[in-house]
Order: sequence, then C-alpha cells, then structure tokens
Amino acid sequence: MPTSSPEEERDWDRHQREIWRLYLFEGKPLKQVMQDMAQRHGFSPSKQQWIAKLKQWGCYKSLPKEGWRYVVHQARKRKLSNSDESGPCVVLSGVRLSREQVRNGMRNHCPGPTLKLPRYRCEQLLFRFRWEAFPL
Repeated sequence: MPTSSPEEERDWDRHQREIWRLYLFEGKPLKQVMQDMAQRHGFSPSKQQWIAKLKQWGCYKSLPKEGWRYVVHQARKRKLSNSDESGPCVVLSGVRLSREQVRNGMRNHCPGPTLKLPRYRCEQLLFRFRWEAFPL
C-alpha cells in the first residue's frame, strides 16, 4: 500500500475525533460515516483507505472469535477464584460493551469449553485490539 502524504495524514488527524464519534459512539455504519464526512467536510477517501486507517487507529466495532475466547477464559478464571460475581466488563476501542453484548458474544463465539490461550497470545490480543476485560 502506498504511503500517504503528510497533507493527507493531517486531513485524517483533523477529522479523527469526529470519525470515532460517528463510527463508534453513535454506532453509524462505515458507509454512513463516509457519506457524512463527504457532505460536511468534503473529506472523501476511498473505502479501502477508510478501512486501513480505522485498523491503524485500532478502531473496532467487534471482537473476532479469538478475542471472545480470551474474554471467556478470563471470566472463567475469575469465577474460579470468586473475584468476579457480575461477569467481565469489556472495553473495545474505548467503548464499554453492555452486559448483554458481552453475554451474547461469549455465548455466540464460545458456546462450549475453550482452550486456554498461551499468555503471549493473550498479550498480543490485548495490544492488537486495544481492549481490556476487568471486573466491574
């Protein structure tokens, strides 16, 4: 992928806050965010550029199955030690997922027993997806 010019980077930096607000906090789909930014600011990069930039920023709306496995692993570990009575709290890209979202994600992605992930792999997940699971 070709590198972007300093001017293009400044454009992205100037709009980053609004993009995060529309995409994550207001929950708009990427297509809607792209249309809003084009109409309001004349900012219209290609869809591939949008996807690459959101990935670079660590801006995710959902965890992959591997991430949910780690959440389930941590929840079970805490349950065994009786340190977490209410279930894990998951923060993804700065947005705290509701208990219902966490419960559904755990059920949908890891219905049965999960394998214990090696520690180094879990740390990579935490860095890659910038989320944390911790007791309420």
